[in-house]
Amino acid sequence: VTILACLAAGRIATLLDDSDPESRVNQIAKLAGVSMMFGGGVEGVGSITSIPPGYLDTGHEKMWPAPPPISTRQPAFIAPTSGSTGIPKLIVHNQEYVLASAFGYMRLLGIDGSDVVAFTGSGGSAAFIINLFISMMSGNMALLVDFRARGLNHFIDLMIQYRVTSLRITPSLARVMSKHPRAHLAFQCVRSLRFIGEPA
Repeated sequence: VTILACLAAGRIATLLDDSDPESRVNQIAKLAGVSMMFGGGVEGVGSITSIPPGYLDTGHEKMWPAPPPISTRQPAFIAPTSGSTGIPKLIVHNQEYVLASAFGYMRLLGIDGSDVVAFTGSGGSAAFIINLFISMMSGNMALLVDFRARGLNHFIDLMIQYRVTSLRITPSLARVMSKHPRAHLAFQCVRSLRFIGEPA
């Protein structure tokens, strides 16, 4: 919701992964010049307004004027790289990139409103935003799974329960899933499989 609000208001969102070490989160927030944090605070990054979880659901919301029209060339969000060199690089993606990528994957994979799309990556990634828009624009159901928090069995249960038809996954995770005793049930409805994040 926070990311969508930033996109609608024309404000740049910085994608942070709360499973990252605090030192990395602090470093990214400082490099990006973060001024407001939703979901928790960041230590040692100067003056950051922290909005705790659930704050806007308890009567604290305000009526804001409608945002002005936003150019597709306007920056949409900042996504950090893995930081393999020691310092994460910040990549600025514009509104046009988000829309073009979402439409491109919809056409490439033939995704429409009848699909159930499962995304297993981090919520602090550009791919997360794009997959969110794919589901919003096509009108399908999205399963945005925090795999690290819930584990393989929970993910298999969700795939079976919701009859996932399109899956975005790393090759190594796909190999692990293929050996699961209920893999045949989890993959029975999958018609498009997109490998990401590492060599196949």
